Order: sequence, then C-alpha cells, then structure tokens
Amino acid sequence: MNAKALIIWLIVGAVAGWLAGMVVKGGGYGQANPMCRGQWTRWGRGMCEGWSLEIGAFRASVVRRETDGESPIWIASVNSTGLGEFLEREIAMRRVEEQVESSMVLVLHDWERYRTAKAKR
Repeated sequence: MNAKALIIWLIVGAVAGWLAGMVVKGGGYGQANPMCRGQWTRWGRGMCEGWSLEIGAFRASVVRRETDGESPIWIASVNSTGLGEFLEREIAMRRVEEQVESSMVLVLHDWERYRTAKAKR
C-alpha cells in the first residue's frame, strides 16, 4: 500500500467512525452494559460456541470444544481459573454458578470484617 492509498484509507475510516458516532451518540455500548451483566450471554454457534457470565468482578465462561468423533466437551472457568470439563453445558454452567456463589459469600464475609475493623478506628 503506497502513502496516498494509506492516507485515503485513514480519511475514509475517520469519516465512517465519525458518522457511526453520530448515529449511536450516547449509546454507551461499553463494558458496563447492564443488559449483559448478571445473566448468561451466548456467543458463537456450532463448533465455536460459548457462554459468558459477568457478575461484579467475577467473569465466567463455558466454552464448547469439539473432540474427534465424540460428544463435545464443555470447559468451565471463572476469572481464568479452570473448573473442569463437562459432558453437558447445563452441568458446566451450574458448576460456574456454584463457584461464583461460593466466592461471593467469601467476599461479603471479608467486606463485613473490613467494615467492622474500620468502624473501630
């Protein structure tokens, strides 16, 4: 790509970005989108399928992995920590939910200890 083509490409991209910004002005489609938080969200289809769950600081996923001629395996994780491989998606999702709930109990317990210690100061 020569310099002239690069400059034209950058200008066209800038104009397209500006127009897109005008269309979705104030849409707020960032990480904090409340519609995707606190619920399972599906992404991909078929051999490239996964589910994500985001609750507070916990980010979980259940991803499908194809195996040679066998049933697919679902790999579960929370905050990049593997929870194992499961033959059914629902079981993997339930394991993720159990792990998040268990971790939330610990977080709430530690938070209460922190607040109590802070109040004593």
